[in-house]
Amino acid sequence: MAPTKYLFATPSGIVPVPDELWDKPLSPSQTQKAVTLRDYFKLLDAFFQKRKDTLLRIYNKSVGKIRIRDFNRMEIVSEKLGTFYQIARCIFRSDKGHVDFCASTATRSQELLKRDFQNLCLLTRKLHVTFVPVPFLFGSLPSAPSARSHLMAISVTQWLDNHWEWHLRDDIHICLWVPGKGEVELTTNQCLALFKGIGFCLALSLDANQLCHIWLWSNCAGDFIASPQGHGRVSVKLTTVRFYGSPWLEFIPENSSNKALAMILYHFLDTALTVRIDREAGTGSYLFACKTLLKDAMEGYLDGLWSLELEGRLPQGTTDTFLDLVSSLDISDLMSIYEAIIHCHTTLGRVDASLMAKVVKKHCRELMDVVAGLEGPRHEQAYALGQA
Repeated sequence: MAPTKYLFATPSGIVPVPDELWDKPLSPSQTQKAVTLRDYFKLLDAFFQKRKDTLLRIYNKSVGKIRIRDFNRMEIVSEKLGTFYQIARCIFRSDKGHVDFCASTATRSQELLKRDFQNLCLLTRKLHVTFVPVPFLFGSLPSAPSARSHLMAISVTQWLDNHWEWHLRDDIHICLWVPGKGEVELTTNQCLALFKGIGFCLALSLDANQLCHIWLWSNCAGDFIASPQGHGRVSVKLTTVRFYGSPWLEFIPENSSNKALAMILYHFLDTALTVRIDREAGTGSYLFACKTLLKDAMEGYLDGLWSLELEGRLPQGTTDTFLDLVSSLDISDLMSIYEAIIHCHTTLGRVDASLMAKVVKKHCRELMDVVAGLEGPRHEQAYALGQA
């Protein structure tokens, strides 16, 4: 193998690591004795060099056919240095192409990262969903020379190529963060398709038998990434699954005749509110998506329910029964359910809970308008989404 290249992803493109950053702490919140950027790259380099053949064999089996012996060069690109995780891309290159892996590392949030990996395994192997990255392996990096007490956990998954982080610019406009291009604004049709895809994916995560579903950590812009496909279409993927279960079961009576339908109702309503919340540029002031985007997200959710019926994962007629149920709710019913939902978010320390409490009345009025305009399953559209 040729010497590994260490690179940085920036808004203007991928560049070599600046000399002045090599000995800086990996995270701004860490002390000078913590893991440095130099440690980080060297540890990742050693980890991937040692496991090159194993990883390429796993990739060969689960993603696509490659000739392992052709790969003789490697690059490591630091994509994001976050609060909980650090995200890097490991690229094995040959003269005929390249194979990319996503490496998520954590020092303080190791159990959280491990749970993420286990959830990805469950979703891909049990439910066979295709909107999350394929998980390859979970392990640990040895202690860094400059911080011997800091053991780093590492999760290696499929790199979701040409999918990028996005954020609301205002209540309807959305921008992608594309390396080398900076902010790229989506068209109106692409914005609608993005929200429809999010609703569709979250519905597909439902397991009515085990009473489980994906519950987003914060908001959709924090977990979903997007890729414009032309003709107004957008491919939507989920990068992380920090919670897979159902926090709503405590609110559903034990003697309920249809716990699965009640769980779907809570999940639908939580999705309706959560999907609308974002921060400007990811960290700025709060933004609340407009009713038009909400409508598409809810249509996508119904399409997802119908797809589950087609797959036999929900009893026939569930989507129509659910639509009748949610259409029967008045403003006081919605406010009562949202009181429980917001209480759950508050109890778990979700930073968006205070905003939810401020906007919930407006949200309920707009949601009632949206639900009134929803139709039953659009069979052909749901099937097409399921095949995308």
